[in-house]
Amino acid sequence: MSASTETAFEVYPNPVTAFTTITFSLNQPENITIMLFSVEGKEIGSIVDAYYAAGNHKVNFFNNFQSNTSASLAAGIYFIQFKTNKEMVTRKVILEGN
Repeated sequence: MSASTETAFEVYPNPVTAFTTITFSLNQPENITIMLFSVEGKEIGSIVDAYYAAGNHKVNFFNNFQSNTSASLAAGIYFIQFKTNKEMVTRKVILEGN
């Protein structure tokens, strides 16, 4: 995939203490999904599943995210997966204890 078609996707700060910001830039409008996975690859839950216009976007993600199991996240390593119709990008995040 050429650099001109790649989607910019960043997660900061990392390690995460209270919250992290997920930023992304789209060249064209499209549906995006941002999912959270455990270090074992188990799907924990959806952060975003929506249609976004072309341009720059920002989503705040809090460490008290309620997972599919209704439990707050424990400190540890997680993966945030960003997916469009054309690509999928994954970033490792470290969640520190409060």
